[in-house]
Amino acid sequence: MAKPLEYNATLKERIDLTDALSIFRVQPDQQPEKSPWFTPGQYCVLGMNNATQPELGSVRRSMSIASAPEENGPTEFYIRFVSKPESENPLTHLLWKLKNGDRMYMRAVA
Repeated sequence: MAKPLEYNATLKERIDLTDALSIFRVQPDQQPEKSPWFTPGQYCVLGMNNATQPELGSVRRSMSIASAPEENGPTEFYIRFVSKPESENPLTHLLWKLKNGDRMYMRAVA
Protein backbone atom coordinates (compact mmCIF):
# COMPACT_ATOMS: atom_id res chain seq x y z
CA MET A 1 0.00 0.00 0.00
CA ALA A 2 1.28 3.46 -0.90
CA LYS A 3 2.12 5.93 1.85
CA PRO A 4 -0.58 8.61 2.42
CA LEU A 5 0.14 11.81 0.53
CA GLU A 6 0.56 15.15 2.28
CA TYR A 7 -1.75 17.51 0.47
CA ASN A 8 -0.03 20.67 -0.74
CA ALA A 9 -2.49 22.18 -3.23
CA THR A 10 -6.12 23.26 -3.54
CA LEU A 11 -8.63 22.70 -6.31
CA LYS A 12 -9.67 26.26 -7.15
CA GLU A 13 -12.08 25.44 -9.95
CA ARG A 14 -13.41 22.55 -11.97
CA ILE A 15 -15.19 23.16 -15.25
CA ASP A 16 -17.03 20.21 -16.77
CA LEU A 17 -16.82 20.37 -20.56
CA THR A 18 -18.60 17.01 -20.94
CA ASP A 19 -19.48 14.17 -18.56
CA ALA A 20 -16.01 12.74 -19.15
CA LEU A 21 -13.79 15.81 -19.72
CA SER A 22 -13.09 18.55 -17.19
CA ILE A 23 -10.70 21.42 -16.64
CA PHE A 24 -9.09 21.32 -13.20
CA ARG A 25 -7.46 24.53 -11.94
CA VAL A 26 -5.10 23.67 -9.08
CA GLN A 27 -3.28 26.17 -6.85
CA PRO A 28 -0.15 24.93 -5.05
CA ASP A 29 0.32 26.12 -1.46
CA GLN A 30 3.68 27.62 -2.41
CA GLN A 31 4.19 29.21 -5.79
CA PRO A 32 7.50 28.18 -7.39
CA GLU A 33 10.12 30.93 -7.12
CA LYS A 34 11.20 30.72 -10.75
CA SER A 35 8.87 32.26 -13.35
CA PRO A 36 7.91 30.68 -15.58
CA TRP A 37 8.32 27.54 -13.48
CA PHE A 38 7.52 25.08 -16.28
CA THR A 39 7.97 24.73 -20.03
CA PRO A 40 5.30 23.70 -22.57
CA GLY A 41 4.85 19.93 -22.58
CA GLN A 42 5.93 19.51 -18.97
CA TYR A 43 3.99 17.31 -16.59
CA CYS A 44 2.93 17.53 -12.96
CA VAL A 45 2.05 14.67 -10.67
CA LEU A 46 -1.44 14.93 -9.19
CA GLY A 47 -2.47 12.64 -6.37
CA MET A 48 -5.16 11.76 -3.87
CA ASN A 49 -5.58 9.55 -0.83
CA ASN A 50 -8.51 7.17 -1.13
CA ALA A 51 -10.59 8.24 1.89
CA THR A 52 -13.48 5.85 1.17
CA GLN A 53 -11.18 2.82 0.78
CA PRO A 54 -8.02 3.65 2.76
CA GLU A 55 -6.74 0.10 2.35
CA LEU A 56 -6.12 0.97 -1.33
CA GLY A 57 -3.80 3.79 -0.26
CA SER A 58 -2.88 6.83 -2.30
CA VAL A 59 -2.70 7.16 -6.06
CA ARG A 60 -0.60 9.49 -8.22
CA ARG A 61 -0.55 10.10 -11.94
CA SER A 62 1.38 12.39 -14.27
CA MET A 63 -0.80 14.97 -15.99
CA SER A 64 0.17 17.34 -18.78
CA ILE A 65 -0.05 21.04 -17.89
CA ALA A 66 -2.51 22.94 -20.11
CA SER A 67 -1.72 26.44 -18.76
CA ALA A 68 0.53 28.84 -20.61
CA PRO A 69 3.91 29.13 -18.81
CA GLU A 70 3.62 32.91 -18.46
CA GLU A 71 0.22 32.75 -16.72
CA ASN A 72 0.13 33.37 -12.99
CA GLY A 73 -2.45 31.75 -10.77
CA PRO A 74 -3.78 28.19 -10.70
CA THR A 75 -2.23 25.54 -12.93
CA GLU A 76 -4.70 24.19 -15.47
CA PHE A 77 -5.15 20.55 -16.48
CA TYR A 78 -7.59 19.02 -18.97
CA ILE A 79 -8.44 15.61 -17.53
CA ARG A 80 -10.51 12.84 -19.07
CA PHE A 81 -12.52 10.52 -16.78
CA VAL A 82 -11.42 6.89 -17.14
CA SER A 83 -14.68 4.95 -17.28
CA LYS A 84 -13.06 1.49 -17.48
CA PRO A 85 -9.96 1.75 -15.29
CA GLU A 86 -7.26 -0.90 -15.22
CA SER A 87 -6.61 -0.44 -11.49
CA GLU A 88 -8.72 -0.75 -8.35
CA ASN A 89 -7.78 2.79 -7.34
CA PRO A 90 -8.19 5.09 -10.38
CA LEU A 91 -7.20 8.71 -9.82
CA THR A 92 -9.92 10.14 -12.06
CA HIS A 93 -12.65 8.53 -9.93
CA LEU A 94 -11.23 10.34 -6.88
CA LEU A 95 -10.76 13.64 -8.73
CA TRP A 96 -14.38 13.64 -9.93
CA LYS A 97 -15.53 13.61 -6.28
CA LEU A 98 -13.66 16.85 -5.49
CA LYS A 99 -15.36 20.18 -4.97
CA ASN A 100 -13.83 23.63 -5.28
CA GLY A 101 -11.67 24.27 -2.21
CA ASP A 102 -10.81 20.60 -1.64
CA ARG A 103 -7.20 19.65 -0.98
CA MET A 104 -4.99 17.45 -3.13
CA TYR A 105 -1.37 16.62 -3.95
CA MET A 106 0.65 18.28 -6.74
CA ARG A 107 4.34 17.97 -7.62
CA ALA A 108 6.19 19.45 -10.58
CA VAL A 109 8.12 17.04 -12.80
CA ALA A 110 10.82 18.01 -15.29
